[in-house]
Amino acid sequence: MNPSIVQLRGTIFTPSTIGFTEELKNKFLPLLPGGQVQPVIVPFLPQASFPLGQQMTIGGPWKIVKDGRSIVFNPQSVDVIEGRYNDFISSEEEFAEFCVKVLSKITDYLGHNTRLAYCPTFAMDQLDGFNCKEWWATMFTSTTQAGVSMQEVNLTFLLKKGFDLNGKKLTLNMHHNIFDGYRYNKNNVKENDSIIITLDINTVPQSDVKLEPSDVKPFFEKALKEKEKLMNNYFGV
Repeated sequence: MNPSIVQLRGTIFTPSTIGFTEELKNKFLPLLPGGQVQPVIVPFLPQASFPLGQQMTIGGPWKIVKDGRSIVFNPQSVDVIEGRYNDFISSEEEFAEFCVKVLSKITDYLGHNTRLAYCPTFAMDQLDGFNCKEWWATMFTSTTQAGVSMQEVNLTFLLKKGFDLNGKKLTLNMHHNIFDGYRYNKNNVKENDSIIITLDINTVPQSDVKLEPSDVKPFFEKALKEKEKLMNNYFGV
């Protein structure tokens, strides 16, 4: 049994903010053809909280959205996000190719980016052939104390490894968070118990390194390979 995708996210960290302007909207809207431009609501920029259809704040955070896929221009970062219930989604590889296209173009506009990240979230649903409690028992000798069963389990840890990215000597963070959870369908109805796995595979920031458009593709290729190794360690997928 393979884990199912809950959400996929690819990110670049930017040396400057790409705030909303009509010029930038026209420049980046073709990256998601047919997408709608919407404001991103953040607590410290209440002026960005306009209802859809009204003019957005110049310089404020914004996003392009279509069919559950979005390009989000945050302060100091750009996210490409794919939701679990987007019928358009085909595979991690297809999503990574889309991230490479989008984030390479945005990096080219900026001149460079400062960090790259790939952050997938998966679920292992409790179905025939997989039991959440039995799986946790393979990770811990015991999840009880004085005869009281553990009500909630949460495992978080970080691995680091060096790697070469087009001749740049970088360090890769591989952050894991594995926890008990529930899965809901698109109608917000609980489906079943699950184990949720979130990974954050990212480059450690280095002041002397500037990442170029040509670095985006090999990073995602590396991140997908490392993700596969990590998931194999947990579930033998």
